[in-house]
Amino acid sequence: MKGLHSTRLAASKAHRRFVAGMKLAVRKMGRRIPAPRDISPKIVGAQPLSFPMPPMLEEALGYRGALRFVAFGYSARSRHLAYCDGGDDIPADDEPWLSFLRHPLITPHLPKRRYPHLYGVFTNREQPGLVHWLLLDRDQRKAYICRWDQLFSCLRW
Repeated sequence: MKGLHSTRLAASKAHRRFVAGMKLAVRKMGRRIPAPRDISPKIVGAQPLSFPMPPMLEEALGYRGALRFVAFGYSARSRHLAYCDGGDDIPADDEPWLSFLRHPLITPHLPKRRYPHLYGVFTNREQPGLVHWLLLDRDQRKAYICRWDQLFSCLRW
């Protein structure tokens, strides 16, 4: 696990440098920098979901990190369930994930026919950036549905 830890640490350091650089660039342009709590994934087109997020869902799905945003979905490349908080996609057990998606309160918001990628259903025509993932704002306990290309921007905050 030492390699995984050092990779995550490097990603975390790169993330902090990115944020610091962006803040400096915005200040130079004379614009107000939003407080971290004011940042919303809707800025990049993520769609908010109206159901309440179960407490500790991310832990039940294997996430042990502390970052504000974490995403869950199937990787278009590996076709395995993973979670991501801005570093690598970390493989996860799909049984709890599919149980969550099939829950009667969740299924109407995330139907398989509309979001097949969330259920691990792929054809050979998918472009990796257009695969849907569920993004969780852990501070606000709010869920969003977004494409991988949108998600990439959110996880860099």
